[in-house]
Parts: sequence; structure tokens; C-alpha cells
Amino acid sequence: MRKLLLLTAAALCLVMLAVPALAKQPPRDCPTEHRECYADYGKGAYLGKAACPTCWKWKELACEFCWGDKEPVSRCESAYPACKGTCWSCDGGRDGCCLDKDGHEHGNCENLSKRKPQG
Repeated sequence: MRKLLLLTAAALCLVMLAVPALAKQPPRDCPTEHRECYADYGKGAYLGKAACPTCWKWKELACEFCWGDKEPVSRCESAYPACKGTCWSCDGGRDGCCLDKDGHEHGNCENLSKRKPQG
């Protein structure tokens, strides 16, 4: 009986120690964004979509592109040889929020909700 009581107390202590750490964990499932690829600096043909994973970033307290804002265009360039170094990666179509090869935003990016901090 004493052994059971000691084991129960030890388990309870471990749970109590783990609760604060578990409460501070970020979302583990950041979404993969499926970005639209457009040639000729966003003015050319729609080429298709490229999958861009996002990862939790503590500094921003949000899901961001895992390897930075240059990643979406890099993925378009890899997926579509027709890019020839001129693709833009857009969310919401050519008139939505687009990123160039340097990670600069173009278009309507103020209402971008997918990568804003989660509260």
C-alpha cells in the first residue's frame, strides 16, 4: 500500500511539473501554404502552385516560412523551369499578396491572415 501511495505521489509531482511546460508549447501543426506561381515578376502566366511549409517561430510567435520569405519563390523556381528567375509567389492570386525572389511583399498583404501571430 505504501509503495502505491509513493508511486501515486511521484506521478502527481511529475504531472504538476509538466503542466507549465506543456502550456507554453506552440502549435505543432503549422500549415503548408500552397502558393501560386506567376512568371515575369507576377505579370506573366500562371504556372501552377508550389507547397511551402511553415514552421513555428518563437520570435514572431507565429507560423512563418521555415527558411524565410525567399523560400516561396525558390520553390516556384524549382517546380517551374519557365520561371527563369522571374517568378513571384502569390497568395490570393496575382492581385493578392505576392513575394519576389528577395522576399519583398507586393500587392494586398495587409489582410494576410495565415501567418499572423496566433493568440
